[in-house]
Amino acid sequence: MELAEDMACTLGYVQDVEQFARIRQFVEAIKEVQLLLGDAQNLIIKHCSHNETGTPELLPISLWEHNIFSVNALLSVGSSRNREVDEIRSQFERFKRQFDRGLAVQMAVTLESLLSKLSLTLSCDYSLT
Repeated sequence: MELAEDMACTLGYVQDVEQFARIRQFVEAIKEVQLLLGDAQNLIIKHCSHNETGTPELLPISLWEHNIFSVNALLSVGSSRNREVDEIRSQFERFKRQFDRGLAVQMAVTLESLLSKLSLTLSCDYSLT
């Protein structure tokens, strides 16, 4: 899967989970990916808004689509920009690992909390009878 497609798919998950994030590292990882997406957007705008001679050209119509940048926009970045794209790719891969770990920890903490509340509720029910 291309970088832009991968980022677009992951962004949907991030937006769904963001409201439930409570673990500090998880919240920080989500903030970091938002900055990374801004960097990716800036790279696209920087390199897609000028042609090879440095003359401004029109940006792709669907540069951002529902806050997700166009796959074609990133893929149109020339080979001379590979280092910048590789850096964004590397940072994004690190984020995905952090996101997966953060989500797993968040789920474990939430499950433990629910089990504790259930245990407390059950012990209260038995003490009343």
